[in-house]
Amino acid sequence: MKFKFCGDNDCQDWILAQINVCSKLTSIKLKLILKEVMHHIISGKLDLPKVCKLTADAKLTEEETKAILAALNFIILSSIKYETDSETLSNELQQLGLPKEHSITLSKSYADKFNEIKQMLQEQSLRLDPMLECSYEIVSKFNPDQTMSVHCPSLFLTIKTNPTTTKNETTTFHVIPEKLSCLINDLKEVEKMMNESDD
Repeated sequence: MKFKFCGDNDCQDWILAQINVCSKLTSIKLKLILKEVMHHIISGKLDLPKVCKLTADAKLTEEETKAILAALNFIILSSIKYETDSETLSNELQQLGLPKEHSITLSKSYADKFNEIKQMLQEQSLRLDPMLECSYEIVSKFNPDQTMSVHCPSLFLTIKTNPTTTKNETTTFHVIPEKLSCLINDLKEVEKMMNESDD
């Protein structure tokens, strides 16, 4: 079966195994563990001893507890990545064997923190430095004496960017006609992909 929270792919076996282990917990304990998972995703801090106390009643080892935390972390982040709504997530988790009450608890916790985590992930995602200026120069001779020429003109691109951590930077690089053609084609492909993702 294909699952939206897995990117319309099959669910991985290790997630299935941990869903089975999660079923041993009460829905109340799962809710408290999810609170810790959400806190870890947002702040990067995890109180593992506290979580181990919550799983003690189910007689889970520390390693099993860590595996559950990893699975819950994956489910939440993957669901956000593929913009899975909470109802779909709940239904899919039930299809994978998680009890209904547990699935509703997880999906509700997920819905409560969806916007906050999504915004945090967007802020952490790869971003390019804003480009301030782009200029070019076509040259056919390279040395100052202009005694050495080339068979065809070449291009020097100069790009000025504004990194968030340093002062403005200027980068200049040489592009031969073949490379320029490849660069233009690649940029067109990227533009096409970006336009398709916006639709």
